[in-house]
Order: sequence, then C-alpha cells, then structure tokens
Amino acid sequence: MIEIRQATAADLPLFFQYLAKQLEENGANNTPLFQPLSRSKSQLSDDMRIRFAEGIVRERDQAGWRQLWIAMDNGQVLGHIDIRATDEPYTEHRALMGIGVDASARQQGLGKRLIDHLFSDLASQLNFGDSIVERIDLWVLSHNQAAKNLYLSMGFKLCGELTDMFRIDGQSLDHTLMSRLV
Repeated sequence: MIEIRQATAADLPLFFQYLAKQLEENGANNTPLFQPLSRSKSQLSDDMRIRFAEGIVRERDQAGWRQLWIAMDNGQVLGHIDIRATDEPYTEHRALMGIGVDASARQQGLGKRLIDHLFSDLASQLNFGDSIVERIDLWVLSHNQAAKNLYLSMGFKLCGELTDMFRIDGQSLDHTLMSRLV
C-alpha cells in the first residue's frame, strides 16, 4: 500500500535515487522532455541535491525553504510532490510546485493522490493560521499534454504561455504557467 508522507532529511538518500532515475528518463528513448533540461544534462546535480537538502530543513519564513512529500511503497519512493519559495519579493503567499511519479506507478492515480495530499495539508495549515501559502503555481512544458490535463482536472487554471521559452537540443519549447488557490 502506498503511503504519502512529508519527507525528512533521513529520506533524502532514497529520494535522490528515485529522482536520479526519473531525470535520466527525461527525453530518453525518443520520449518528449518533461523537464527543461537537455538530454545530456538530465541527471541529478549536486546543486539540486543541495537545494532539496537545505530547503526541507528551513522554515517557511526563511529564504530557500522547501517542503517535500514522498509516496512510499515497500521502502521504495514511487512519487513526490514539493513546494518551494519563489525568488521574487512580495510573493510569500505563493509557492512553486514540482511533482513526479516513477514510470512503474504512472497511470494509476498517484499524481492525483499527491496533489490531493498537498492541498489537504496546506488547507489544514491555513485553518490553523500556520500557513502563509495561499496559492500554488507550476510551470509545465507546453507540449506535455498529459501533465496539463492532470493539473486542469485538479483545479489548476491556465495563466499564460511563454512561446519559445527554451531552446533545448535544437528544439524550441514553450512553457505554460498554471495556478490554483489553496
């Protein structure tokens, strides 16, 4: 049975194994990119490890904070969802969301469960006055229709698209912004 829970620093080694595997699938075997990374750089970087490790131990009022939830089954990470601070001033009420599901667990509703879990946690924190996060934003590569459909079905609204945002491996890619109130 898959359990979704907030990750701690002790979970990071397993999480990083899962994330490294997932990033290696980005654009592999003629599949479309799901991360704005070139195929040759689709790997877990030291910088990414540091951002997660340092972010999950910070409080929400500290720069660089991040919250991470993981979906676990038999000691294996099958998916994750995270929110993090934006870099812009005066945006403390917003957070950026990231999500991923292992290839072995896709098309089984885990993405929806992760999003439901995130919003349930955030809503309960709002009810107790603990949360400053009132809106969740996300960026998705515009050609990733499956992901966009998931987000739309979970109440996210399209906010805009940046045409030709990335040029990766000789390909022009658009970026779509979506948002949802907590």
